[in-house]
Amino acid sequence: FECHFSFSNATLTIVKEIKKDKEKIEEKMVVLMVEGLVVQYILRSDEMVAYVGLHSLVIEDLKQEKGTKFRYLASSIINNQQSEDLIKVAYQMINSSSPKYDNVEMKLDLSFNELHFMFNRETVLFLGNFANVAFVSDNDRKKMMKLKKMLLSTNP
Repeated sequence: FECHFSFSNATLTIVKEIKKDKEKIEEKMVVLMVEGLVVQYILRSDEMVAYVGLHSLVIEDLKQEKGTKFRYLASSIINNQQSEDLIKVAYQMINSSSPKYDNVEMKLDLSFNELHFMFNRETVLFLGNFANVAFVSDNDRKKMMKLKKMLLSTNP
């Protein structure tokens, strides 16, 4: 069994909906750009191989107003150049009866290149709230709000 998946680039734009004068306005907050994603999975009778690679990752902050130096929340590209992949993970499991067996049943190779961060408080808070809304269940969100109210009421 073999499975190979890849794409050269993808972009995700996160927008914030603002209600202004009974009108809804969409404000772009962040653009996530990934390049060179590769996922491979191979299953044979004597081995299993998995590989994931990502060439580059850029998170552009569209809210900051401090100039191009602070344009990115995260970037693996510096000075418009990147020669090596950002992330490479290769996992191999070899059956002890395989002719490829060399006294090692499992191998994991992990490579991580540079990723640079810059924080804009307003954008990071927005992304935290966005993740809370997008990935936390309503029940858990209610529990967190109740806990937050309790903490705020005990600390004047």
